[in-house]
Amino acid sequence: MSQSELPKLDSVILPMLAVGDAEHRRLRRQIQGLMCSAFKHAGVSLVRRRLGSQLLMWRMKAAARRGRSLRHIEVMLRPRFKRTLTEAEYYAAQKKRAARAFERIKDYLVGEHLLDLGSGPGLIAQTVRERTGMKVTLADVIDCSMTDLPTTIIPEGGPIPLENRSVDTTLIYVVLHHADDPLRLLDEAVRVTRTRIIIMEGYVDDEGSRRVNCFFDWFLNRVVQGNNINIPLNYRTTAEWRQIFAERGLQVARQELVGIDEPMAPESHVLFVLDRATQPQAPPAASPSGSAWDPPRPRL
Repeated sequence: MSQSELPKLDSVILPMLAVGDAEHRRLRRQIQGLMCSAFKHAGVSLVRRRLGSQLLMWRMKAAARRGRSLRHIEVMLRPRFKRTLTEAEYYAAQKKRAARAFERIKDYLVGEHLLDLGSGPGLIAQTVRERTGMKVTLADVIDCSMTDLPTTIIPEGGPIPLENRSVDTTLIYVVLHHADDPLRLLDEAVRVTRTRIIIMEGYVDDEGSRRVNCFFDWFLNRVVQGNNINIPLNYRTTAEWRQIFAERGLQVARQELVGIDEPMAPESHVLFVLDRATQPQAPPAASPSGSAWDPPRPRL
């Protein structure tokens, strides 16, 4: 099944929870193990993380087998999850995640101005500012910031309110698959970036990675964070991404399969470091999403 043909979220996640064959039981055990590991890295005690992961999986499985929707399961689990992981534990885990992300991207940062596109908690950008002195700009479709840095709100599918080639480096950290039109978002990143784009994305080249990524994309964003974040599951394979980058004149300076690199978000990832071509290239007539190469100028 190609990524463009993924069914709706309920149709992807609910069978993982409800179907009783050996493959789905194996998948649930894998997910529960990763969930327990995530609690461990958040500082949750052994007893709490084992009981918590077992209880969460049992409740999800029972609700799915009774025909409940994912929306119902989200509402049911959010308060129970908060009793498993305190707000202070969650914040500490996010700070550790930001520090690990910085260590992975620090050697690829160029220039003086970083745009964190899809900044979420904002802690990666904050870490970059503290450790490098770079100017940072946060931008997202909703404000989830845990910092004192302002977040520029971008309407879904709308332009980034920045001038053409106004930032040196743009970071898009596990964001593109959340966009209804990820290629338009990438086009906007190309427009506002002078030199380099750093992308961390879900790795879905094999079916096992795709299923686990889909589950945790839903669980971490809609249950753990408790936000109604868009989950269209717009994943693409590495080959598909490379073709998309080439069509936009982006040169792949580095590609790294990092696997499950973040214990608190146990999804498989691939890192792309992209540089704008030194010579301008003629744009394609349209991107695969149907959006024009030269997006409309931002509304300032």
